[in-house]
Amino acid sequence: FGTVGWYFDITTHFRPHLLAVAACLAVVLVVARRPWWVVPLAVAASVHAAALMRPVPVPVASGPGPAVRLTEFNLLVDNTRYGEVVDYLRGQRPDVLVTVETNWGWQKALRGLSDLLPYTTTDMVKRPADLELVVMSRFPVKAFSVEMPRDARGRVLGYPAGRAVLDVGGRDVVVWAVHPPSPLDWWSWHARNAYHLWVAERAAAE
Repeated sequence: FGTVGWYFDITTHFRPHLLAVAACLAVVLVVARRPWWVVPLAVAASVHAAALMRPVPVPVASGPGPAVRLTEFNLLVDNTRYGEVVDYLRGQRPDVLVTVETNWGWQKALRGLSDLLPYTTTDMVKRPADLELVVMSRFPVKAFSVEMPRDARGRVLGYPAGRAVLDVGGRDVVVWAVHPPSPLDWWSWHARNAYHLWVAERAAAE
């Protein structure tokens, strides 16, 4: 789809809003005596309604266990509002914090949360500046590995994922730090879907 695919992708993230807009437009078209325009609008609305009514499957790993407050934050590499973000995250008081697009500047800024989240994966990699996925935790991090997702043909996608094993009250809890590519062209569209599928299969097997 080229860059046009990005706009198609966005529509899947705002289904309730699009359904509400469709309902309002339908009323306007009926009042304006344009009933035939309601038909394609109803078809589009039914697609979103069907997706919203589809039952959400219970996660494979669901069940009794320790409660963990997890926050995920895309810091944006061009963002330099270090103090504001650190203050906001401090106010959220997460047990586990996953950040993406965490360049070296952000990695240094996040040290300001070390009193709340003393364990960080930046201490467990040889070149932390080369990896913009970070997991910080108030629980000890027993292990951390950088995984390279692949597509169905076994080809490396080139977008890393981080797998952290936390010790939560004597129980191993696995946290995945992921940052799939934005679907701006055919390749990134394919890579994004393959990335999600690879991570989902790995997580389901935990």
